Amino acid sequence: MGKPTVLVTGGGAGIGEGISQVLAQRGWHVLVNDIDAPSALRVAQAVGGTALPGDIRTDPGALISSAVADL
Repeated sequence: MGKPTVLVTGGGAGIGEGISQVLAQRGWHVLVNDIDAPSALRVAQAVGGTALPGDIRTDPGALISSAVADL
């Protein structure tokens, strides 16, 4: 069985970045979402996760579909 996966919105900085770090340390695969694509990529690389840049406010369904497709 693989790692559990979590989508962290706003994961590119601040509290979201901290949450991404803690979840990765606890064995989760973190999908890091942030409107700032470079920040999402930076955090995803740092935690061994996957960057999922975009604005969840504009099309949350597309973001979720993209996350599921990545799995």
